[in-house]
Amino acid sequence: MKVAVSGPDTTLARALLAALGDARWDIIRVGQSMGNGADRAHVQAASAPDTALAQADVLYILDMFAAGADAKRLDHITSLITTAAAGSIRRIVLLTPSGPADAGRTAETVLQQTRGCDWVVIRAPDLYDPQDPELRATLKRIMIDGVSAADQTPFRRLHPLDLCAALVVAARSEAAAGQVLEVADQVTLSPDILAAELQRLGRLFSDAQATEDRVRPDYPTEMVASDVAPAHQALGIMPARRGWTGLAECSQAIVKDLRREGRVADNTPKLPPLLQALESGSKPLTGKVCLVTGATAGIGRALSVILSRCGAHVIATGRNKAAGTDLLEELSSRPSCTPGSFIAADLSSRAQIADLLEAVTQAHPKVDVLVNNAGAVFTDRRMTPDGIEASFAVNHLAPFLITRGLLEHMTTDGHVINLFCDIAETSGLDFGDLFCAQDYAPLDAYARAKFASMMFTASLMRRADATGPRICAVNPGDVRTGLLEDRVLAKRPEVAALLRFRNQMASPDQAAGFVASILIDPAFAGQASIYARQGAIGQVLPAADDPAAGARLWEISDAMSGSGWQPAA
Repeated sequence: MKVAVSGPDTTLARALLAALGDARWDIIRVGQSMGNGADRAHVQAASAPDTALAQADVLYILDMFAAGADAKRLDHITSLITTAAAGSIRRIVLLTPSGPADAGRTAETVLQQTRGCDWVVIRAPDLYDPQDPELRATLKRIMIDGVSAADQTPFRRLHPLDLCAALVVAARSEAAAGQVLEVADQVTLSPDILAAELQRLGRLFSDAQATEDRVRPDYPTEMVASDVAPAHQALGIMPARRGWTGLAECSQAIVKDLRREGRVADNTPKLPPLLQALESGSKPLTGKVCLVTGATAGIGRALSVILSRCGAHVIATGRNKAAGTDLLEELSSRPSCTPGSFIAADLSSRAQIADLLEAVTQAHPKVDVLVNNAGAVFTDRRMTPDGIEASFAVNHLAPFLITRGLLEHMTTDGHVINLFCDIAETSGLDFGDLFCAQDYAPLDAYARAKFASMMFTASLMRRADATGPRICAVNPGDVRTGLLEDRVLAKRPEVAALLRFRNQMASPDQAAGFVASILIDPAFAGQASIYARQGAIGQVLPAADDPAAGARLWEISDAMSGSGWQPAA
């Protein structure tokens, strides 16, 4: 599907470009007014409307919805509609404001009289846009002065992402053809409720001790006059983000303004350093290069986004190229993130690990952070082409090879962070059966390989000094990742027992936040090596910190990394 998008560069326009890109549609922007969107790899620019419309299947017209839209834009819209109807365009989606809007209604009339292609009109109220200075100024007055500063008409807004969802579906829905559809939240806020909620949010975002404000009251709300049922039926969607979400996003932006103005006390002492960095946008990792393995899902993906938001250039690696592309698009499209790069690699293969190391070191002579996060549980015992049992290869040998290969390229104030879990701490290592040939069980093989990696990390810690990167062993606890969601694995009793406690596990975002804190929180500074478990600094398990066993494992792993490795029969 190829779509053309006409309209100025607004928060909505950028969000729509992102949504269409996520849907894997080719996009052509009409005119030069949506410059920021052109930075996305899947967006082409076409200065001449007829050139764009000759190639597209769908035309989005956002011009009439932008601030300041009036009758002067009708000539441009009429020209677009005429050109589209004469070309290959199969559908035109026109966005207009809700309520009385003479210019918008005239544009609708022009579209409804068109022959040669079908059309859909989407009417929407104003949007929750934290970047809109007029909206922020209005809400700021109400937050400070209360209901006396609020307009006495009911307040109704729509979240931009909900409007984008409706626009994307409108391009394809057969039921929407030839209809004028109202897309809106079903409730509106009276002035007193609006003021009460803004002031509650103001207290919540400016004072970490405002515990009584953490739960939103059950406000009485009013039904809006417009009928949204036809849109629900034609598009099959309703707004997923109630007005409270948009109001909270705007309120957070307002509190940041007030803090910069000195009207709200700096809450740095009340927030953990990582949250403070994300909340303030201070980007403490600007200029840092961070390699994250297993970056396309779970903890790795969440961590990649957090590090990017902190200003780092993230080199993400994983097997899934499509998921890697999705991650890069998120990093490039979110204003708070720093663009990164992706290198596809299967970490069960020594050759692909070697290619990964070569690609990283050629692009970046120095690496600041290595996070060995990738992990895998295999349903059955299998050997890699290199003669290594797969669980041992991915969960231990890969971190060993990547760390050894990058150490000399890392900055002296850098970090090597190896991730573990609770199950590894209850395991051990049998040097007579490293590959679990005698009695293979998926979780046991995974735990033993992770224990081996913990032993390797302990050996690194013994060698750590002030002239090299800090070595960190991090156990964020049990985390709700997709590692155990394989249907075959889930049927095993030991896995099923673990999954019963899934809701009690930490989220990937929580675990990623803890890992990122190692890099930012001053509490972790000044130590050559760290073992951190669920937020507390501790000691590596004595069984994993055995120097003789660690030296033996290092020697065996070193042998496995060479082409002369001969696996046992």
